[in-house]
Amino acid sequence: MQLYSSRIGAVLFISFLLFPIHAFPQTDDTVKSPQPASVQKILNGEKDAARRSGLIDVINRMDSTYTNLHANLKKGGRMVIFFDPAHGKLPDGRWQGGEATGRASCTGRPEEYYSIILSRALYGYLTKNPHIEVKSTDDFMEVLTGDSNSYNNIPFSTTVELAKKHNAFLLISEHLNNVSVVYKACGKMNIPGIHIVYGRGGRKSLRYISDFYSGFLTLYNKLDASGFSRKFALNLKERLIDQGLRPNSWELGAVGDSRFTYFVDFPLSVIFESGFISNPHEEKNFRNPQFAVKVAEAQYKSLLDTINEIYGVDISGRHPSFSKEASDRTNELLKLSRIAVYYLRETETAKAVAVIRKMEQLNGRRANPQISYFTNIKNNVLRAENLYATGARHAARRRQRQARRYYRLAWRSLSYNHPIYSAYKQKYAEMLHFRSGSEETPSCGAVRKNRPVHPIAVAKAPLTRPVILTVEKGQSLEDAIDKALGAPAELIPALVAKFSRGEVTERVRVRRYSAKRKRTIRVWATRRRRIRFDPGIYVVTLNKNMNIVGSKRVRSVELDPSRYQNQLYLKNSYFAVNEKRRSL
Repeated sequence: MQLYSSRIGAVLFISFLLFPIHAFPQTDDTVKSPQPASVQKILNGEKDAARRSGLIDVINRMDSTYTNLHANLKKGGRMVIFFDPAHGKLPDGRWQGGEATGRASCTGRPEEYYSIILSRALYGYLTKNPHIEVKSTDDFMEVLTGDSNSYNNIPFSTTVELAKKHNAFLLISEHLNNVSVVYKACGKMNIPGIHIVYGRGGRKSLRYISDFYSGFLTLYNKLDASGFSRKFALNLKERLIDQGLRPNSWELGAVGDSRFTYFVDFPLSVIFESGFISNPHEEKNFRNPQFAVKVAEAQYKSLLDTINEIYGVDISGRHPSFSKEASDRTNELLKLSRIAVYYLRETETAKAVAVIRKMEQLNGRRANPQISYFTNIKNNVLRAENLYATGARHAARRRQRQARRYYRLAWRSLSYNHPIYSAYKQKYAEMLHFRSGSEETPSCGAVRKNRPVHPIAVAKAPLTRPVILTVEKGQSLEDAIDKALGAPAELIPALVAKFSRGEVTERVRVRRYSAKRKRTIRVWATRRRRIRFDPGIYVVTLNKNMNIVGSKRVRSVELDPSRYQNQLYLKNSYFAVNEKRRSL
């Protein structure tokens, strides 16, 4: 799975607190269980029949899944774990995690190839537990049981609806990490060095890749106010480290990810990113069946540990044992968080803010990253709504230009890819008269489309056209110059001397004492700087005497023969022969 773009799954984890007699009286028979005082007060205060019905549906769904966990297990009931199919086949028959998105492994296999191996290994552990039941789509269940090797990609909304239908306790998804195609060497791997990479429209560039992406990480849902998802990720991290695996450097292997808000109805969720298939060493590990079993065992045991810590239920044996119930405060915060999300999706700002403030009050001064996340959401929405209100005041006075400016600011103030804000984004976009679902955005107007790529005839470049100079680790400057320019052998020593003594003129700010002002001031000054050609990519400009007049180190550069010269990659050096020789 790509680090920055992936299929994501999530699940709702909520329990509730049976409140004593001083709780608010229950006024609607459709609420099936007694509620905490704060929750009942919200229900009593909601006068809109449709929204009250929506709140009751949310609360009853949480209660039916989590309230009677202990009693259900004692009666022989089972906890449902829902497997989200990781990516899958598209209607055209291509794997989404492979050719369709350029996320194939070093050996060209799609992400789903390894996801299936890991999913089957974890499925084997889960199905041996008498207290757990596994659910998924029909075709992915056939994959888990080994009856098929193919399954279809499904939208996020389908995953959510199926998890709700099966009354799932938890949603998990087995993914493998990857590096964006533009960061790979020829689209295959992320080994350090200078490589040709491919961008949108098929454009080729040179890129200096210095990072060696590796290690596992677990993405947990930041909307899980219970902390279950986060605790699961941390438990798994510790267990995998104990087994000798290394975590990814991104938050050291346990990452709270706001992208889970695509599944706002199911915040109890984790995505396993067990390693980088764009890393040749890690892909080799995944080809070993015993390695997949090792990872799956750690995932399974970490799940049991987390259920025991949060719910006080040990389901590792033939019969469940109970040590405690989930804490009263945790249960109440969980329900309030789901109510807050419901109101946010209805753009009921005042009610959502009031609920989040109640969550903050109940949490007190305790450090809780889940509550802090809701605080950030509250602040973002309040800021956006203030901008929107300012725009509405301008519109009422027929100041349309000013109104659009503030509507645009409101739209921009909320994250574009954060679905919890989608209703607000839609409201602001409608005021700007943008079509729903259009690729047009108020922030930038019409989307800039990729220009068609036309072949450019390769011709000998003038000497003054900038040279792409690539210096690999351990490579001599002489060899780098030879590959970049392809100059005659007798000229190479002179070129090396000129590059070794190369200097560039820079304009810099320096501190100087001003007698007139009688104090030190900062002024612009010109200075000469010696160029060091360390490993990397450089764009070097020469004059007619082959002296360096400009040099800039770049992370990447487009391979455009009309702008640059390079004999190795573009075959257009000033020193190239006019008549191309045939070669195999």
